[in-house]
Amino acid sequence: SAIEDILAKWNRPLIERKAKPIEKDELERSAKTTKTSHYTEIKDSGKQIHSLLKDTNKVLRVSNASSDWRGYVEFVSNIVIDGLSTCI
Repeated sequence: SAIEDILAKWNRPLIERKAKPIEKDELERSAKTTKTSHYTEIKDSGKQIHSLLKDTNKVLRVSNASSDWRGYVEFVSNIVIDGLSTCI
């Protein structure tokens, strides 16, 4: 599914291991840059997922208050939570 494809992008290490020793400052700088880009990607992906849910709701013409719709949103939320758990 589109949501699982989005979540698959998150599954990468937060810190890349270098072949040779590096200085502490360089490691911290590299980790900060990687973390910032990773968090930005997750935030942007969250917006994409929200947009997909919104589009799905429009196509199905289901009330946001419907128990079926809320169940679907909970199902998608659990998929996202699993994706977050995997990337951490």
